[in-house]
Amino acid sequence: MKKILAIMLVLAMALAFAACNQEQPNDSTEDTTVADVENDDTTVEEDTTVEDTTEELDLTPETIPSNNNDGYDFLYMRDRNSSAATNPLNLLPSKEVGVHIKLEEGIVEAVCFEEIPNWGDAIGGFTLSFYAWNTDYKTTVAGTPICEQVFENIPDASELVYTPSAEIGPGEYLFLIHNPVDEKNSGIGIYNQQASNLADSRFVEGFLNGKSNAKVGPNAYFVIYLPEQE
Repeated sequence: MKKILAIMLVLAMALAFAACNQEQPNDSTEDTTVADVENDDTTVEEDTTVEDTTEELDLTPETIPSNNNDGYDFLYMRDRNSSAATNPLNLLPSKEVGVHIKLEEGIVEAVCFEEIPNWGDAIGGFTLSFYAWNTDYKTTVAGTPICEQVFENIPDASELVYTPSAEIGPGEYLFLIHNPVDEKNSGIGIYNQQASNLADSRFVEGFLNGKSNAKVGPNAYFVIYLPEQE
């Protein structure tokens, strides 16, 4: 009888041990840590490339678009209602043409020349500058320009667009066409109408070689951006 009880006890212990083994977790499971993620060579990097969808803005008065409720205005340097002739003005050897303007609102987005005379070639150029107006012409040009750009090798009869690198907002300015250069001395200049746009109050005065001149009217215009008023 004791032998039978001993055998039954051994069998019961064996069954209990087997059941415990079935409930143990799988020891082959690996824990994932932050270090494992950082060191994982299979991590896929996110593509942050941004496609450039910027379109060049057509700045001609007939085609310039409106920007939502914002708008544009144009300040001409010549009198479009005048019958005065428009002729090429050669800037060589060292002429400079200035336009004094006063803006009550808006920002000058560009200055557009409708045609540049270069006498049959694409050699030579000049500098375009904006100065903050200070008392008079001489004092103004003695200061540092707000912004300027040198244009070189301008093709004959081509349009030219200057985009200021600094904000030209409300205020008084001198826009200056100066420092003409032409290695062949064939000529470089602008088309000029012998009538300033004095009908527009924003056009204060024209200058030729530093002297006030009522017959300075470059065949060009300022593109003025008018943000929506809040």
